[in-house]
Amino acid sequence: MSGDATDAFLKLLEEPGERTLFILTAGNRESVAETIRSRIVPLGFFGETPVADEKAYAAVETALGAGIPEALGLSEKIAGDAPARAEAVAVVINILRAKMRAAAKPDEYRRAARRLRRVLDIADTMETTNVNTRLALDALFIESVRNL
Repeated sequence: MSGDATDAFLKLLEEPGERTLFILTAGNRESVAETIRSRIVPLGFFGETPVADEKAYAAVETALGAGIPEALGLSEKIAGDAPARAEAVAVVINILRAKMRAAAKPDEYRRAARRLRRVLDIADTMETTNVNTRLALDALFIESVRNL
């Protein structure tokens, strides 16, 4: 994107019309200007968010599969631990992306994509604001359990 195009696009991002949704695709995240990247929420449809700890993956998957009380218990346990929180969010995102990829019908795909979007919005709020991380994590897990 040229400098002029970047400036024009930034103006659109900063003052979008009512009910405007931009979907920006790029083969490489770094090919997008930093000023634009700082204003977007990245959403990878085909790759998985890296998860470093397989035990963490299993713990989150088990808690979500067991239901809301277990998911909220995990939330309480990891809310104050930023690395554990990040791992848990990555696991939830991976599970929901897999559900989206496995959707057999267009309606199932759209529902899965909306669920993933809601979880990504909660995760973004949790990381970019001073929201109570425990409550945000609770909401993220409840949204995930509700839709598994």
